[in-house]
Amino acid sequence: MWLINTSTIRLEPKPFYEPDVPPYAILSHTWGDDEVDFQAFKDQETAKLKAGWSKIKNTCEKALCDGLQYAWVDTCCIDKSSSAELSEAINSMFFWYRQAAKCYVFLFDFEHGATPEEQFPRCRWFTRGWTLQELLAPRIVLFYDCVWGNIGDKIQFCHIISQITKIPKEAILDNVPLADYSIAQKMSWAASRVTSRIEDTAYCLLGIFDIFMPLLYGERHRAVFRLQEEILKNTLDMTLLAWEPTPEDILDGFCSFLSRSPASFRSGKNIRRFRRETRSCSMSARGLQFNDKPPARPPPERSEYYIMVGKTGKRPNQYLLSVAVTMVGPNLYVRNGHVPLLFELHETDEKSIKFQPLSFPIHLATTARQASVSIKDSLHFQADPKLKIFDALPQNLWDDAKNLFYDSGNSSLRVLDIRGTFESISMELVVLVIFKNRRPHCYVFDRREYPEFAAKLLNHLWSGHNECWVPESPHLSELGCHTRISQGETSIAVTAFVHQGVIDSVCSKRIWSVSIKLG
Repeated sequence: MWLINTSTIRLEPKPFYEPDVPPYAILSHTWGDDEVDFQAFKDQETAKLKAGWSKIKNTCEKALCDGLQYAWVDTCCIDKSSSAELSEAINSMFFWYRQAAKCYVFLFDFEHGATPEEQFPRCRWFTRGWTLQELLAPRIVLFYDCVWGNIGDKIQFCHIISQITKIPKEAILDNVPLADYSIAQKMSWAASRVTSRIEDTAYCLLGIFDIFMPLLYGERHRAVFRLQEEILKNTLDMTLLAWEPTPEDILDGFCSFLSRSPASFRSGKNIRRFRRETRSCSMSARGLQFNDKPPARPPPERSEYYIMVGKTGKRPNQYLLSVAVTMVGPNLYVRNGHVPLLFELHETDEKSIKFQPLSFPIHLATTARQASVSIKDSLHFQADPKLKIFDALPQNLWDDAKNLFYDSGNSSLRVLDIRGTFESISMELVVLVIFKNRRPHCYVFDRREYPEFAAKLLNHLWSGHNECWVPESPHLSELGCHTRISQGETSIAVTAFVHQGVIDSVCSKRIWSVSIKLG
């Protein structure tokens, strides 16, 4: 890092590198229109004519009085003509502020003689993205007014700073490590802050999340996505998903799992992560890959599934926070943009949840297309209300909310295990659908009549074994779309009808449907 000699107010001839960096003071401020950059600082006669010179001069004078021979000022200590040096500086910024012996905060809009209670809320410094890490990283932070009059330090005014920034005092004073706060909490600290460049919304948070990544100015909101993708590689904290969508985030009713901006975490200051989180996730070509259990199945009155992402409040008033998702394909879900984040999930039948990997599309450009492709060759089921679907295989294709099998492209079989009672007759039905030339052929039978075939069929599909033996099974010649179940002198006919049409509750396109009729 380049350092200024506080006696000469000139850059040292060569930069310093770890571990040979001497003690130094560091300046925190908001940039103006006439700053002294790296090149201009080499010509002091020219530099002294710029408005930014006084900040450099006063920083050096304060440092010299504090017994510090060196100082660092971001305007003139970074050679921005070198993309490599700029990238290194931004990725190292949090560390440089952390290592500083003292940090001087110059508040140009703090009137001399005024009180912090009156002036702090009006200061631009508390609204900028870059100054967040400059508040949190240094251990000693000293505030100065518009004429460089001493105001006090961050310990002295911790309470009012916490009120303004919505950051806990423990974080401001470094009494609790930043790593102990959830991603949603840290994002919320930046939610109301602004930067001159969209990309800097992400880059100014690298140190807060202990992330290193290359700078790509011009990528706009993609920088925020990249930041979150990097965070995912290093954490099990699912509160990264605990943000509120805005109309800009929503396309065709869906939105990304990752936020376009920290502003979406405005309500996240009290959202905590699960301490014993076991779920993990990573990026894949399809999106966000979860390596744990699928979303909780929806209650009967809802069509959404739910992923628990965090908690808020304290017992006995502790709430679980969930994100509403809609299934759009095999193991594929998109976030429902119209359902609020703060949904209290009261009941979840954990025993009914099977464990399989899930893929989540992240970017808006893919969600609508994937939903359309997946629905094209799907298969819907309609059954008598007296019948209950006990199991559906392959399970990763089954959408319990829509009674729908999605097309996987590599499995031609669909099986439903259906049970119920009709007119005192107990039924244990197996509905088998085999796709031949993209057309479904349906078979229905009582599993008690063909116990070995039913067990083999269900076990093979459940375990993911090869299914090619099914169409060749001799039992198929005995089966059809109609069967009769008898108990004593009573019997009932069961018929499976295959037809194609529009299912309003599913989509506006014609899809295949199987209806089960009794009697």
